Amino acid sequence: MLSVSTELKESLQRLNNTLHNLYPFEQLSKLELRERLQEYGQFLTLSKLSTTDVACWFEGGQLVGIDGSTNSIQGKGVRRIQLFQALAKSTTGQEEWLADLETSLVPRAEDFRTSVSLMPLLELTLARRVLELWSPKLLLMDGSLLYFFQEDEPQCEELRELFLAADGSIVGVGEEMATDALARKVCPEGTMFTDADLLCGLLDEGEAFLWGEDFYKSYGLWRAAARFTSSPEPVVVDGFLGEEVPELLSIIYALTPKDGRGIPLWLDIVDQKVRITNVVAEGLIDSLIDVGLRRRLLMTKRSERII
Repeated sequence: MLSVSTELKESLQRLNNTLHNLYPFEQLSKLELRERLQEYGQFLTLSKLSTTDVACWFEGGQLVGIDGSTNSIQGKGVRRIQLFQALAKSTTGQEEWLADLETSLVPRAEDFRTSVSLMPLLELTLARRVLELWSPKLLLMDGSLLYFFQEDEPQCEELRELFLAADGSIVGVGEEMATDALARKVCPEGTMFTDADLLCGLLDEGEAFLWGEDFYKSYGLWRAAARFTSSPEPVVVDGFLGEEVPELLSIIYALTPKDGRGIPLWLDIVDQKVRITNVVAEGLIDSLIDVGLRRRLLMTKRSERII
């Protein structure tokens, strides 16, 4: 066993006690929480669709998944190269890629973006492109549409216009539920609670909770937490108002492996293909940046440690 100081153990024990006070999960029963939640939304029982049902819903149309990946190579001091790529992949075999990089090694141009992160910019650009080129029946974005709105609202508004003109659906699916608007209303005594804290373990498998329309009406979005697997932690799913939400959630439920992490299989397939692993990032830098530049700008003494 690794050596650990008594002081560190005592600090963690104090933290454990503090966390119990800040996050009083055990003070509310599951039944009471569900009753409170019904004041701010509704519970939905999702249909168990067969493969035939899903095929009929798609009517020969495409399923498209979009995901992005980033990784960075840290050099000396603040020098760094960060790589980004995004992939749109359809079930008919079509692919569209976008990629870019950011680095502190090169001075920024005057028109360099300052407010929009590069990753959502690439993914939203791809979404607009595939809607225009492929007209998919269902476009799945890795991540909540609310997140994309908060990162780049103008592009999301353009995406909404394309959605309104198209005969298809756009849905964001995210592992992280980084909001607390619902928790603050439902459980004001838990001042540190997030929506994810509130909903963890609360839904049955095949069940969803749909936020009331007023919560995200300003964005023109519906938003739901859904438990598609045996995992007690639901994922967040959202889309533009005007969708048939129970039907869409049931389709996504059918597209999600029962023993998975709650994300539709097609998004996991796209994620696996687009991912920039450490090995890939280092290989790209080694093969495309001259060795002299790498040694002077990027290689650190830390990388030469032998123990």
